[in-house]
Amino acid sequence: MEAVVVAGIVLLITLLLIGNASGKKKRPGRTGNRGTRSVGSRPSPQLPPYETGVLPDRLGLLPDVPLHGTARRLERAFDAGFGSQLKRRVLDKYTRMTEAEYDYKLLELKRYLLMNAVLKGVPMFSPEVDDIWHEMLMFTREYERFCEEWNGRTVHHAPHGEAEPMPGERAWFDWVYSQLFVATPYSGRIWRGFFRYPLDAGLLQSLEREAPETIAEKRFSGASAQTNPETEQTIALLIRKAKEQISQSKTAPAANGTIPGTGSPNARERWQDRPDSSSAYSGTANFAMLGSAMLLFSMTDPTGYEQQMEAIMPEEEKRNQSSCGGSSCSGVSGDRRDPDSGDGGDTGGSSDGGNSSGDSSSCSSSSSSCSSGCGGGGD
Repeated sequence: MEAVVVAGIVLLITLLLIGNASGKKKRPGRTGNRGTRSVGSRPSPQLPPYETGVLPDRLGLLPDVPLHGTARRLERAFDAGFGSQLKRRVLDKYTRMTEAEYDYKLLELKRYLLMNAVLKGVPMFSPEVDDIWHEMLMFTREYERFCEEWNGRTVHHAPHGEAEPMPGERAWFDWVYSQLFVATPYSGRIWRGFFRYPLDAGLLQSLEREAPETIAEKRFSGASAQTNPETEQTIALLIRKAKEQISQSKTAPAANGTIPGTGSPNARERWQDRPDSSSAYSGTANFAMLGSAMLLFSMTDPTGYEQQMEAIMPEEEKRNQSSCGGSSCSGVSGDRRDPDSGDGGDTGGSSDGGNSSGDSSSCSSSSSSCSSGCGGGGD
């Protein structure tokens, strides 16, 4: 009889332990459900809090990028339209978000919108930036006026199906971003790490062999180019840079670490040590060089791409890559969605009740190449 009682007690304890373990596994984290995710960040050992800093002028465009006038129009239209209302709405909803975090994430949203004026398809690879975009869309009339004033057409948020990996589109996004903007100390963190994936072989072949007009029609926003000379010039600049970097990669062996446009085999040292007096951010002066290295290794050593980039990647960017996954949504500039834009499940934000934080150590387990699902593009 005693043996039966003891066995029963052991069984009961076992069931309780299993139940507790099961409950822990079911603890909610970041999901596509708009009611479970918080955009505000909680500091973690891997990711320190955002610090107040001086944001770059004209959205941090590189000096040779012709979009400076467009960026100024975007900033003016935003401030005049609903800047203060949006900030109050977001900070009231996401109570863990600091003003510094909001400012840096808003900067990345403005950059994303500017990229929509240039590219035909722009997946959104930051759920936290997408959350702020969703809040911006709540000001429907103001948002439409804002887009019309700087872009001539609305950048539409177009959610579609379930999340799906888009490593090729993510690589293209990273390369274009690196050729347009200087990175802030938080850009990689917000976009879930740059340069994880090599550029697609088919895209590289297209960029190398096809005429600029053909490339522009396939990949860039023709509608914006027709109405905005700065967009047209920027498209031409990006195509020219891609062709030049591809040409240089033919004579720059990946094994010696040479990066197109630098002529130096000491890629790591050039990244870490090269001064840049015009940059307000330490460690970001050579961000465009990393984009060039990305293209080089995609061309010369696609199977060893990860190891090649690892050798020259700054420690800060390595931390960004290891701390978070990512998802994607995209926007459509104009009145219709581009049929080639990426698909995925829409990921919105929640108020502060979610267990998972945008920049905490419990980031999404999904890949940074996944599309969370809003289409992006110009035509």
